Amino acid sequence: MGIAATEGGKGLEFAQEVATLLWDGTVTGGNQGSHLADAARRAGLDLEDMDTAIQNAPEAFEAKLTRNDADLRAAGHWGVPTMVFENEAFFGQDRFDVLVWRLT
Repeated sequence: MGIAATEGGKGLEFAQEVATLLWDGTVTGGNQGSHLADAARRAGLDLEDMDTAIQNAPEAFEAKLTRNDADLRAAGHWGVPTMVFENEAFFGQDRFDVLVWRLT
């Protein structure tokens, strides 16, 4: 889903919405009902469109996931969330703000 969101130009927005859904403590059963579709919508995406894109090209999404994993390991890291920008690693959810600052 993250790859599909990124391809839709809304990867960070989707990650924020899903992280909030999973960890803010206000939603029970975030994987049930319309919670994920609502999170996608708030990020500016359509969950059905994302599902369709993945179903239409599963090999392409799997290849991107495999390549992302290889890039992560090549950067000397193994876990998530890890972001690398201009060869600088940002590991852990507490580093998102610093990464965003570096991107601007």
